[in-house]
Amino acid sequence: GLPEYEHIPGLFGDGTGEPDPRVASLRVLGVDAAQLETWTRSHGGDAASKYARLAQIDRANVARLEPAWGFDGEAAKLRGAGRWRRTAQAAPRVGRTLYAATAQDTLVALDAKTGALRWEFVPRAVPARRGLVHWAGNGRTGPRLFLVAGVELLALDPADGALVPSFGDGGSVAIGEATAAPAVVGDRLVATTNAPATVRAFDVETGRELWHTPL
Repeated sequence: GLPEYEHIPGLFGDGTGEPDPRVASLRVLGVDAAQLETWTRSHGGDAASKYARLAQIDRANVARLEPAWGFDGEAAKLRGAGRWRRTAQAAPRVGRTLYAATAQDTLVALDAKTGALRWEFVPRAVPARRGLVHWAGNGRTGPRLFLVAGVELLALDPADGALVPSFGDGGSVAIGEATAAPAVVGDRLVATTNAPATVRAFDVETGRELWHTPL
């Protein structure tokens, strides 16, 4: 069947919360507060809507918002040596933990309420700005963070940032240069690469390549 996509009022509808009938036929859905507890990848989810339909913030009160906290990688003395000046575009939030790439070319887990650093992971190459996705596990295998950095696809334990030894070669699979997060589709992890231009599918638990298709 067709996938379920999130509804953006004003773009897909008339602003009343009801989607256009043509979009409704694709089973476009809204997003509730409970779903925001698992913001699994950049842009919010596989639908890449960048939107959540919540009522707490609106045009009347948005001007009164104030920063709750900030995180400074240099002040935190992160171990990474990088100093890239691009924006971080992958910040999954799962429960009370926020995951993000840093200007020091590392990956961090932060307390989403206070900004306190929980752990830091230093990859061998620059992590992709949109290269991070959280997978909740499947009963047999626990949760994982999948990250692309340089030409590697990495699997990390969300609890402590350690590489998952049972995935690929000690937590790493060579895939080619990638800049976007993979997608979990059932028991498969599907990733695209730029050089070479390829779509690849891997077993989400073991990292074994199942197929690849040149673009």
